[in-house]
Parts: sequence; C-alpha cells; structure tokens
Amino acid sequence: MSSLPRLNLPKKTTTYPSLPLDSDYGQTITLDLYKVDLVHSYIFNVVLGSLTGGTSPAWNVSGNNPLITHVSIYGDNEPLFDADYQMFMEESKITRNYAPNGTNGMILLGVRDLAKKGLLFEVTGLPAFRFTQLQMKLTIAALSAVTSGSPTGSSGTTLYLQEEVNPLSVLPKGMPVMDVRKLQISTALTLTGVNDLTEFLSKDGAYADLLLAAMTGTAVNYANLSDSLISELKLEINNQITIFNDYWAILKAQDQAMLQNAPDAGYALKAFSPEGIMSDFLDLTPEDLKRVDFKVTTSGTGVLAALKTEVFPRLWEV
Repeated sequence: MSSLPRLNLPKKTTTYPSLPLDSDYGQTITLDLYKVDLVHSYIFNVVLGSLTGGTSPAWNVSGNNPLITHVSIYGDNEPLFDADYQMFMEESKITRNYAPNGTNGMILLGVRDLAKKGLLFEVTGLPAFRFTQLQMKLTIAALSAVTSGSPTGSSGTTLYLQEEVNPLSVLPKGMPVMDVRKLQISTALTLTGVNDLTEFLSKDGAYADLLLAAMTGTAVNYANLSDSLISELKLEINNQITIFNDYWAILKAQDQAMLQNAPDAGYALKAFSPEGIMSDFLDLTPEDLKRVDFKVTTSGTGVLAALKTEVFPRLWEV
C-alpha cells in the first residue's frame, strides 16, 4: 500500500491587497489569485465597518450567519473548490481548530493528513503556477441579512486575504502534483427510512473523505442541522459489495477519537484513509463499476449535503 508523502517543505504566507466591500452586499465578487506557488490554503478575515442609516443599526454576523456565504475557486474555468461557508469552516474547525465567527475563513485545499492535525500532503496542494487563469468568487450576504436596525450602508468594511504556500523555488523539479477537487453536493432525503441515493456520488475520481451535513426541511439550511435525522449510512457497489456500513452516532464518535475534536451537531466526517493510504481511498472510476448505492436511513425527510475531497487521475508536474 502506498501512502501520500509528507515532504515537510518550507512554507510561507503571501498577502493580497485589502479590498473594500461596502458596495458589494448581496453580490458575488471575483478576485484574481496569484499563479506562482503550491497553495495549501487561503485564509481571509473581514473587518466590519461602521453602519449608516436606519435606527440603532448593529451587525448580526456569526458563524451561523456569515458575511461571506459561499466561496468558489476556478482554474482555467474549471471548478477546483466550491462550498458554503458553514461547510468549509466545519472542516477547518474539526481538522485545524480554526473556529468560525462569520468574518474569518480558512479554505483548506488538497488531501489532509487527518491523523496529524490536518496537515497537507504536499503532492495534493493547488499548483497555482499551472493555470493561465485562477480566480476566487466570493458571495457576500445582503446587508439586511447580517444587520439589525435597517441600515442603508456601511463605511470601512474590508476584506483581508492571504495564502499559505510552498514556494515554487523549493519544490523538487519534476515533482508530481495530483489533481484534487473539493466540491459541495447535496440531495433531498424524500423518504422516512432507507433513501437509496444512486447519483449522489459521482463516478469520476477517488474519494479521500466526505464531510456530511444532515438537515431537516426541504432545502440546504444550516439552521436545521440535526444529529437525529440520519441513523445509518451504507455504501454498496454493484448490488453486492458493501464498502462501509456506519451508524451516524458511532461515526461521529470515531471522528472525535481520530481528530480529538467533535463535529458539531448535524455533521460527520467519513474518512476513507486518515493517513493518506491511496489504496484505501474510495475509487469510483473502475470500468466494471456499474452501480453505486449510498443508502441513508432516516427518521424523517430532509436534506443531505457533503463536501467531497476527490482525487482525479490527472497529474501535474513542477
């Protein structure tokens, strides 16, 4: 069995120019990212400005009501990362102890060594230098959604962004870098009992892990997260091979033991190999794989969302 290597290469952080957000509430803005190094993560913080207008206006921003609600990263117009704030910050919280407050953010890239505090396997980082165009799209909440007192605007709200990287100069010549995507998916759980989800997991790569979020209701709504909605998860291949069969409560207890950090209510992490052993990843690309049944047993109807970390066959070289 081959494990992903931890190279322990030198790291540095690079900052971006600060960006005012006072004119961007309720919009999606696009930032051009540096195309220089091997990126581990993007980290941001928003300083909230002074509110104007309204009656006793006040900010109402929190981890459950963030100012930046969604982040996407595209390389040459292909999605490399796409997730809601609550999803990617739950991953950052349980793997890196980076707790959300609604103005901060840590966007983890690549495959993480979950057995060692979520450190990156460098050969799975984002090779920014391989792209002609690399962009981040940030969805900003409407001002009315993150304030009280009906303010009409703000002054001084500012985004600060930096990236944590391995400099290109320290990367071994010819080092292969895997194509890793982290994308959010979701589906309705329409039955009470066993929901057989045959199209939830795409058959185009190898899954390192899945961060799952269970919600009551009919749409993705993080106010409705629930640990009592799902009782059991089962994955079957070709109607005969059981890949895993986990009780939700036991999966969360295993997460606590593995990460020394308990997932919040409604979340659970299914890690196929915490140590990065490639042969243990859930590979859904074989030609003889005809059917994938993800069976989710529920106490009622609801929604299942997931942030999937998926490795694709393509390799880049430094």
